[in-house]
Amino acid sequence: MDEARPLVAYKFAMGTFAGDDQRRAGPSWRAICTAIGHVVVPVRCAGCGLYDTQLCAPCRAMWERKPFRCEQFAGRLDLADGGHAMPVWALSHYRDEPREVILAAKEGGRHDLHALLGLAAVRAGKAARAHVGGGRMLAAVPVPSRPATIRRRGADLTAALARHVASAGAMGCAPALRAHNRRADQVGLGAAGRARNQAGSVSVRAGALPVGRDVILVDDIVTTGATLRECQLVLGRANVRVVGAVVLACAVAPGGSVYASLSKSG
Repeated sequence: MDEARPLVAYKFAMGTFAGDDQRRAGPSWRAICTAIGHVVVPVRCAGCGLYDTQLCAPCRAMWERKPFRCEQFAGRLDLADGGHAMPVWALSHYRDEPREVILAAKEGGRHDLHALLGLAAVRAGKAARAHVGGGRMLAAVPVPSRPATIRRRGADLTAALARHVASAGAMGCAPALRAHNRRADQVGLGAAGRARNQAGSVSVRAGALPVGRDVILVDDIVTTGATLRECQLVLGRANVRVVGAVVLACAVAPGGSVYASLSKSG
């Protein structure tokens, strides 16, 4: 490329000026529209804010780690099944860049991140499948959001995650639960408050129960475990057994203390 040509022209080309033939052909309309879009609304890494990338390499690597068990940090799960917490697999802790990515995907309109996070959830789903055993018939059930919340966000992240987990783990995908209005916002509530707030907030969706299958719940984050517990209890009353859960992140530190960054969770 001629050194006098401004950088923006190079971005308009989006790589189409690599050779003489491409120079003569000029940039594609898609490249031009993409470049204009990036000028008007610059693309930034959802994790750290780096320009001109959906998710930079270091932030992407945070979602490529080995899944880990985190139910021991969610105290409300201990009450879900006679004193035994259901196993929960996560990819990250809910803080710093991973927290920003989840919030961008869920609340910030960054629906382009759903597929990437879905692939991350797949790894946690495979860990859950291996733990449960390959012989069981399983279904991935998304933890539901209220219809008004889904409309406001423009998409349903947990449903997208559940579809990815199901497709890669030889499971069914069953939107078997329905969310109702909570009595209060979850933000700022402690473990006991969240448990009281969740009571009665979920019900079984008529005709959507995964008959003959055990269930793996799928959610974006786990904080105290109150939401997962309520889903487990509701499904249990319908004679559906929950054998585990998959989340993108857990909002507790390795030492067991809940992070201060629980806002906008649930």
